[in-house]
Amino acid sequence: MSNTPLISVIIPVYKVESYLNECVDSVMNQTYTNLDIILVDDGSPDNCPAMCDDYARKDSRIRVIHKSNGGLGSARNAGINSARGEYISFIDSDDYVVPEYLGRLYSMIEANGADISCCMYTTDAEKLTHESVSECHVITPSEAVMKALAMDGIERTAWGKLYRTKIFTAGGIYYHEGIVCEDLAVMPDVFGSAGKISFTESPMYFYRLRSDSIMYTSYSAKSMDYYEALSIAKEQAQKRFPNEWPRMSKYFRDDYIQNTMKILREVCLSHDRNSPEYPAIISDLTKRITLRDAIGFMFSSAYLPKKLAALLTAIAPKIAVRVIERSRKYVPGYN
Repeated sequence: MSNTPLISVIIPVYKVESYLNECVDSVMNQTYTNLDIILVDDGSPDNCPAMCDDYARKDSRIRVIHKSNGGLGSARNAGINSARGEYISFIDSDDYVVPEYLGRLYSMIEANGADISCCMYTTDAEKLTHESVSECHVITPSEAVMKALAMDGIERTAWGKLYRTKIFTAGGIYYHEGIVCEDLAVMPDVFGSAGKISFTESPMYFYRLRSDSIMYTSYSAKSMDYYEALSIAKEQAQKRFPNEWPRMSKYFRDDYIQNTMKILREVCLSHDRNSPEYPAIISDLTKRITLRDAIGFMFSSAYLPKKLAALLTAIAPKIAVRVIERSRKYVPGYN
């Protein structure tokens, strides 16, 4: 591709020795070649720093930032500050993308006059889309927020997207550091800084499910970061979209309930029931599901079992917890 704008691809790197090659190779082999590839070594204690330096010696488009460990948000922010491109894309270092990924996302922005383009992801490599994408949609920022909360064609994640760099630089937008769900925390500001968002439901991003992933481990205190991230996102959304807030607030409520039930299930299925903190955690989570919200949730698009579980938790929390605890024997990995 000649006369195409520079795209900065930011890849945070931490303890991914087994996956880094596949990730970086997929970016180096993009059909869109005008790239500024930034590998942010976030104080990785393994061989990743050396691997990053080796890549920089092999390809002049690759730069490496070595920094002390600060977490995913910190690594992304370091990449934003170093980006030279007119566009930015984030890719997690244990994932990878199809060769057409950046070219397709750029074409979607150009064709529709959008500021952000998005695609879907898959955890099944055989379902990745290599050819032309499915129908491309163009929506407003408020619609993008609601679709992301409802997981309806747009993900709330930083990855899986191409952004005009000015989205971050002009608005002074950075990822919150020290918490998980940092993507969710800035989502309304990121989408709200765009004029139009273009998206396709074609999966061009491979998301790797790992047993040691932050998002797929059993319950830990970091699971509660979700509530801080959601609170930040709600505050942003109310400021950014005051006219749409009455409708949008229902999407935040539904997301709150679904994730509270998810965390509750993680606690019931993985936490030591005999530990002194177990009753307090259970009490905290069940009190978060109010009857009023659970009734409203019944009219959402969620699956009926999820609706009924939330309603039971609001009406009879002790019974709901016992039902979840008894399901342990049906979950692989639990006895």
